[in-house]
Amino acid sequence: MFQNCKNSKAQGNIGLGSAIEYFTRNSFIVNVPLNDSQDYDLIVDDGIKLQKVQVRTSKSKTKHGSYCVDLRVSGGNATNKSIIRKTSKEMQYDLLFVLCDDGTRYLIPKEEFKNLVSCITVGNNYKEFQIL
Repeated sequence: MFQNCKNSKAQGNIGLGSAIEYFTRNSFIVNVPLNDSQDYDLIVDDGIKLQKVQVRTSKSKTKHGSYCVDLRVSGGNATNKSIIRKTSKEMQYDLLFVLCDDGTRYLIPKEEFKNLVSCITVGNNYKEFQIL
């Protein structure tokens, strides 16, 4: 799925497009923020409530064939050498949408991450959250 991506930004755009397709097909109203300085990539409206969605992609596999998904974000200003790193638990979102290189997708509520998590491995342990 990501073999023709020139960089991680292109890979992320494929993930974002997949998330928009999924939510739109399932009758959500999808809102895209005007910038990328927030902890979420989309806001979705199911007619009852709004939810913030973080979109992640992965092409990194474990030796057992599951995908490793990095949940950390890094940002900051290179001029003053201040770098901000956040784990999943510190970020402000409600749902994690994951697109893997083989096309499998997951929609995981943030509550599933009980501790400070910097990465997860999706496969059988998150099977209940796999979506079509």
